[in-house]
Amino acid sequence: MPVTNSISEKLRLQRLTKSSCERLKLVTPLHRSERNVVPRQITRQSPRQCSHNVLQLGQNQLRADRAEFERALIVERTKAGLEAARARGRNGGRPFKMTPAKLRLARAAMGQPETKVADLCAELGVTRQTLYRFVGRKGELRADGEKLLARHKRGI
Repeated sequence: MPVTNSISEKLRLQRLTKSSCERLKLVTPLHRSERNVVPRQITRQSPRQCSHNVLQLGQNQLRADRAEFERALIVERTKAGLEAARARGRNGGRPFKMTPAKLRLARAAMGQPETKVADLCAELGVTRQTLYRFVGRKGELRADGEKLLARHKRGI
């Protein structure tokens, strides 16, 4: 049973593959085969399929491949830079609002029954959620509080 052109005309190559490199690997053998399948853009069709349309498609493909390659280079360099910074002892990200000094003060204040949590939070400059993330209701240290003190002892 012969393959009709209607299926190949409706096929969107962007959805068929993940990257333009894979698209090029798919289209090139079809174009070079004895059937000489010519890829064309469905969304912006020209009146006739000429060699300059194929050339334009190839140029667009090259631009897309170069953009993907450059993006991969940027990602690779960024990861290498972050890794080098970690090796030097630098960690990225936003600093914690809760410091070890604030944590010690919060533990002492939460251990006293007359402490008002809203006033303590305002004094420390943290939210109620942040306070309870590090310290329990009776002043006991929670897991995140232990992590913060351990980080500070290591000098990170």
